[in-house]
Amino acid sequence: MKKAFLVKLLSLIFTLCSAICVFTACNSHVHEFSYSTVKTATCVESGSMFGVCSCGETTTITTPKTEHNFVNGACSFCGFNKGGQDQPCVHSWQEADCLNPKTCLECGAVEGTALGHVEVIDNAVEPDCLNSGLTEGKHCSVCNEVLVAQEVIDALGHNFVDNACASCGLQVTPAEYFNFELLEDGTYEITAKDTNNMPAEVVIPSSYNGKPVTVIGECAFTECSSLTKLIIPASITTIENSSDEAPAIAGCVNLKEIMVDANNEYFKAIDGNLYSKDGKTLVQYAIGKTDATFEIPNTVISIASFAFAFCSSLESMVIPDCVISIGYGAFGECGSLTSVVIGDSVTTIDESAFAWCDSLTSIEIPNSVTSIGEGAFSGCSSLTSIVIPDSVTSIGEGAFYYCRSLTSIVIPDSVTSIGDWAFEDCESLQYNVKDNLNYLGNETNPYLYLSGVTSQDITSANIDSSCKFIGSDAFSNCDTLTSIEIPDSVTSIGSEAFSNCDTLTSIEIPDSVTSIGDWAFSGCSSLTSIVIPDSVTSIGE
Repeated sequence: MKKAFLVKLLSLIFTLCSAICVFTACNSHVHEFSYSTVKTATCVESGSMFGVCSCGETTTITTPKTEHNFVNGACSFCGFNKGGQDQPCVHSWQEADCLNPKTCLECGAVEGTALGHVEVIDNAVEPDCLNSGLTEGKHCSVCNEVLVAQEVIDALGHNFVDNACASCGLQVTPAEYFNFELLEDGTYEITAKDTNNMPAEVVIPSSYNGKPVTVIGECAFTECSSLTKLIIPASITTIENSSDEAPAIAGCVNLKEIMVDANNEYFKAIDGNLYSKDGKTLVQYAIGKTDATFEIPNTVISIASFAFAFCSSLESMVIPDCVISIGYGAFGECGSLTSVVIGDSVTTIDESAFAWCDSLTSIEIPNSVTSIGEGAFSGCSSLTSIVIPDSVTSIGEGAFYYCRSLTSIVIPDSVTSIGDWAFEDCESLQYNVKDNLNYLGNETNPYLYLSGVTSQDITSANIDSSCKFIGSDAFSNCDTLTSIEIPDSVTSIGSEAFSNCDTLTSIEIPDSVTSIGDWAFSGCSSLTSIVIPDSVTSIGE
């Protein structure tokens, strides 16, 4: 009995000790809670988070309010105003689009999500002999954003077999319409046999007698009025379109489209006009087009000779800043052209560039231009005024010949040479008159260029000391002129300047003069002596 009691007592003591140990261990444990958000705190109210410890203990804590998110002076969440008054925003919503959710334009608050793009397939386009193709693409039908860009596939080019393309069936224009000249390199130059008897659409053959055709020769299709479309093969390496007198394709007044084989390494066509392969030269505009304006691509740095000549539809032209040079006769006889703006990169306006544009009333010449070529604006009979910028150093022969409506022209001091008859037959010009002599110049030097006399009945002439140029025909047929003194400011004497002054007995040319034009003193039957100084480096006939 005693023994059983003792066993129970020892068991109770052991249980009490175990409990004490467990209690002590729990009291020494440090809780590490993992929290999850129950309620997110905002600028309006606090939030709460629930934590759980590894020992099973749990807890809930309160998170403080956040700061306001001010947009345009008001909180984007609650509308609280920075002025201190809790006023909700009167939202001005911009509807959701493909990329953006519905958004308040005032406070920046948003609702919902962006709509996302609506994809539309852009079908692939197969290339053919002349036209490039496109790979398949995608765009959004709502916002038109390109999602997958289409890539250009090069045109295939023709495959001519027995004068017909094996791919598309295009027939080469029969050889009977052409002249072929064998060149030293074993290739042929081609020209039209009769430009008055050509088909409307001409496909130039790529070969003749088994040898390649590489050159479109001078005057090949010049003024071919029947020609409406010209197709140039891959074999062509040269087009004689830069000759002053015999451009290959100029004057085809009904030509509406020029096409070039895609495999040609020297030329290409853009919108029916002819360019060098690199796009830097505009070789020929299809002048039969009816557009009143034309935008020159920003790759072009040179406008070739006769590129727009004889185009009757163009009314205005802006030559962009990318263009550096304007070729010989480039816009010659564009009868409807009324205004031209020349870009700031052009340095040279070549010979006859705008000759006989008889509707041209205004033109802006930029400060980049250094030379105006012979006859550049000759025959522009509607042009009323022009300012030559300070950058110009030379004005070519007949540059403004027959500009019959021209009333004023400003010639800067920068000009060092003026060609013969530069202002001939400009019957409306208002001159700066001094001592019976007509001058042109500028505000600071109105007597720069001596154009002529107010009357041929003068007996003597007193040329202003600031005059640099005695123009051609200036004193021509002044048969009562007996004496003249040329000041040492004069650098050139123009052609026939004193022709037929048959009573002029002597003249002294100062050391400042460097050039004397053709027949400057022809017909001066009383002139017994003349001394030409060593300074003169150029004497005409």
